[in-house]
Amino acid sequence: DENKTKTGRYRADETILTGLNVPFVNDLFKIFKLKKLQGTYLDGVFRELTSDGFIHPSYNLNTVETFRSSSGNPNLQNIPIRDPEIGELIRKCFIPRSSDRVLLEVDYGALEWKIACCFWQDPKMLSYAHDPTTDIHRDMAARCYKVDPDLVNKDVRYCAKNGYVFPKIYGSYYLKIAQNMWTMIDDKKLTVGDLPMKKHLKKQGIKSLGLCDQQVRPRAGTFENHIKKIEDWFEQEFAVLTANKKTWIDDYRKRGWFQMMTGFKIRGIYGANFLLNAPIQGPGFHCLLWSLNQIVLRELRKYK
Repeated sequence: DENKTKTGRYRADETILTGLNVPFVNDLFKIFKLKKLQGTYLDGVFRELTSDGFIHPSYNLNTVETFRSSSGNPNLQNIPIRDPEIGELIRKCFIPRSSDRVLLEVDYGALEWKIACCFWQDPKMLSYAHDPTTDIHRDMAARCYKVDPDLVNKDVRYCAKNGYVFPKIYGSYYLKIAQNMWTMIDDKKLTVGDLPMKKHLKKQGIKSLGLCDQQVRPRAGTFENHIKKIEDWFEQEFAVLTANKKTWIDDYRKRGWFQMMTGFKIRGIYGANFLLNAPIQGPGFHCLLWSLNQIVLRELRKYK
């Protein structure tokens, strides 16, 4: 029974309890969520306000092992967006300095995916990177949630991007991926048209998450069994990526170090997930930093 623990007791985690749809329980979890919002995020922002009414976060370029940046006091690189309600409340804290100014967000399109394509040199990945009409995140969303590609909305795509594509590239596997993507259905309130995602999946023959136990083979009709089949397909479809990841880890274990595409060398004792993450995350940030430098230099020259 997937609603029981390994010791035979009934599970009482958030997914199970909120699934009961009991008003008291729902209100209790909302209180927990708001307390976390206040303690983890809002108090931190308020604490860092200076006498001029502005916050001045610190950005560090020398403290993260993957050679990306980090942010602190407060950490503006970790504002939650997984829960739309919480994300909206936090974003209300940040306003322009005057009424004639606006806050802008600028982002690369699929930067990490394209960096990964350059690094792993998988022909199938490269074809996605070179063809602007394709979208790996949309296609995987359609496959993972059994949705027609034309019906993949922004939230469903987001869940496939952050729930399957990058976790898989960075060394995760079907059990963790299935659990995470199943939780995202409720967190993001996913729908297919007007139909709730879980009702849609039930129509497709997927009735539950499954046990997600390494020692128990996935059962037909479960989400974990569905994601396991997708994993088998993914590793064959992107066969060069699958092979190169193994070679990369084996080479590191022989040498004890590896070098990024941007020239940085990393030495030390690391697990497989770090070894697959760092060569993508580091150069991704370096592209961003290089672009920022070019923009600043262009403006300095323009205004002398």
